[in-house]
Amino acid sequence: MPAQNSETSIRIDPAGNRVAYLVREPRLESNQNEISLYLKELDEQNQGMGKLMLRGPKISQIRWLKDGKHITMLSSDGNRVSLRKLDVTTGGNETLVKADSDLTDYGTDANGDIIVFAVEIPHNQRGEEHTAEEVANGYRIPFNDSLISAMPRRRVYLTARRPDGRWTTPELVKVQSPFTGEEISELPMVEGGSLQLTLSPDGRSLLLRYFIEYPTSWKENPFVQILSKAGHNMTQILMLKDLQTGKSWMPARLPNAGFVPLWMDDSQSFLITGLAAIGSAAEKRQIQSHADGADTISLFWVEPSSGRLEEVASHATDEAPYALWASRDQLLAHTANNTITRFRRQDNRWQPVEQITIPLPGFYSRAQLTTNGKRIVGDHQNLTTPPELFRYSPGQKQATVIAKLNPAFDGIQLASGEEVHWTTSTGYDVSGILLKPPGYTKAAKYPLVIQVYPMYEGQFLCDSGPKHDPSFIPQPLADSGVMYLIRTMSGGRRRQEEQEHYPKGYPGGIAEAAFRMDIADSAVEQLAKRGFIDLNKVGIVGFSRGGWYAQFTLAHSTIPYRAATLVDNVQYSLGEYWLIPRAVAGYDSMYGGPPYGETRKNWLDYSFSFNLEKIHTPMLLEVMGYGEPYDNQSVLPLTLAPRFETFTGLNRLHKPVELYYYPKEVHQPEHPRARLASLQRNLDWYRFWLQGYQRPTPEDPQQYVRWRNLRELQGKSD
Repeated sequence: MPAQNSETSIRIDPAGNRVAYLVREPRLESNQNEISLYLKELDEQNQGMGKLMLRGPKISQIRWLKDGKHITMLSSDGNRVSLRKLDVTTGGNETLVKADSDLTDYGTDANGDIIVFAVEIPHNQRGEEHTAEEVANGYRIPFNDSLISAMPRRRVYLTARRPDGRWTTPELVKVQSPFTGEEISELPMVEGGSLQLTLSPDGRSLLLRYFIEYPTSWKENPFVQILSKAGHNMTQILMLKDLQTGKSWMPARLPNAGFVPLWMDDSQSFLITGLAAIGSAAEKRQIQSHADGADTISLFWVEPSSGRLEEVASHATDEAPYALWASRDQLLAHTANNTITRFRRQDNRWQPVEQITIPLPGFYSRAQLTTNGKRIVGDHQNLTTPPELFRYSPGQKQATVIAKLNPAFDGIQLASGEEVHWTTSTGYDVSGILLKPPGYTKAAKYPLVIQVYPMYEGQFLCDSGPKHDPSFIPQPLADSGVMYLIRTMSGGRRRQEEQEHYPKGYPGGIAEAAFRMDIADSAVEQLAKRGFIDLNKVGIVGFSRGGWYAQFTLAHSTIPYRAATLVDNVQYSLGEYWLIPRAVAGYDSMYGGPPYGETRKNWLDYSFSFNLEKIHTPMLLEVMGYGEPYDNQSVLPLTLAPRFETFTGLNRLHKPVELYYYPKEVHQPEHPRARLASLQRNLDWYRFWLQGYQRPTPEDPQQYVRWRNLRELQGKSD
């Protein structure tokens, strides 16, 4: 029976007759998201959603069993996440595994008779609590520079179905460190990440990944050098555990095993996407040519018994090839934007034998795809087409839309988008999407907002994108008469090519931010020359690392940006340097050294901490709380405290600034009200500063009172 990839919310059944998929539906009244599991017959002659099978606050990791009649998934009843099995014929479901805390990951064999699952270890059970004596006497705080020590940890358990139908008592799964031989039962993983537990179809072999501090023997690897320059001493590795012998080892020495592996149906080998392996010929070529270790990513076939590692396909990192389906002698892999390649085992190697091009316009490069080897199902979207499901069989002239996931958009007029190109001062060619207001006329010059955080080609643009990034409002702003520019990322983009166009003369890694400033400034200048925009009505919004780019731009650009939003971003500030000791190495690398001694001048010249007086742009700061409330002014949450360096500084300098805190949100806001509030707030912000518009009935009646006062400050600071 062919195997399939496991990390997707769209899954075709083994026979290729129906597809199961998940849809997230926000509920404003409860301020929660509901996850719905739908089952759609592929040959239905309508574009409806299909049959609703299950709905709940959390459903994830859906997978078909070999019989094609059952789906397993992680699901919550509102209290705890457990592993459940759904009978798609009857609609009945049963709980297979539950624990004292939420399950975070799981894997099963082909029949669902062997299960591995993971639970996160509560912080108070990790042996890190201080004794009563230490509390009374005081305890030493070490200067900790290890990022791994602060990571959540998970335990993995194994259970199997007995002949009488009952399950065995879960047994703790341990792996041996490939470097020290030490048995490890608590596996470090980033918050919200996945161990990607993947059982072979026969249930004998388990693949999983977790974080380690990479050994010094890996220091010549080009990707490890990138990590080291960024101040990171850790990476993910892929481990294999033989559940019968208990032996565990690293079957592929990949320096960043971040993709889901896929077992072949004979359980003897698997496919995995990764960077050049440690000690491989590809790594040697990179070292000799001084190539960027993160530019090229490959799909590998791995045979654990022989240790054989064979490259099947490779591509630029932004369009990584990955396996969709595999049988004993053939496989299908997504190898380019809208291209799936069929490979066969010939002459003891994997050879491409067929290229399948999905005939859909503006194909989204990050689309989720699933196949049983004959039929392909996936989500399709483009600039003005909201997500919908399609089916396609190789050889057909057209792909068929089988379900519209957002039918409400059929009655909404969307702003048109135009692909634009511009060149930086160093000659780097940049592509982007410029959204133009409905009724656009060449005779007018429009306000402009630049989104520093890029988007991938083919993504539907309405508000914040599939990950619900905060503050991004392309369609609402364009509909309000403000042009919106977003840089697009193509599968051919390479880091090394960008770095060759970095401006010269900057210390450490500062040229990265200077390059992004050059991209934004060059876009503004060239759009102004073309007569599209009013140069005196330009805003800029940056999220995450893009917020640092925007900060740097506001402090060092000659463009008179008139409004800005910085969202949950790294600042590379002096405050963060003090407050987050584990980040010290990365910050030293960014400035070429610490803020003391010989490299202090670098901080004075380029750190936002020492350049606030250069800011003349009204600034909206949005910070996520990661579950920590701000209800005590004497105890600031760690995510909020560093922002007070900026917030206090701008206030003391009488600069216009607003700070909003979302205590329950984690980087990309999950709760519907927070997402909606952020979008509306940013829409109001840019319309106020760029158009002078004030919404008649804002939710906060004092909003425009404050903003008018801020406008007076801006006039004085200009």
